[in-house]
Amino acid sequence: MPKKYKTICFIIGGSFGLSQEIKDNSNMVLSASLLTFPHKLFRLILVEQIYRAHTIMNKMPYHK
Repeated sequence: MPKKYKTICFIIGGSFGLSQEIKDNSNMVLSASLLTFPHKLFRLILVEQIYRAHTIMNKMPYHK
């Protein structure tokens, strides 16, 4: 039986955060920091953290 995957969508808010409508329609809201990051930098941070989680969950080596 094939695995069923859920769709995950990351929305990166602006310097003033996300609208209440987006928050209300979300299953989960995460905050990475109280700091404000440029979008391109935060996208890189997010991708790196997803990769790190993937390697840990699959018992792959990950540099420290």
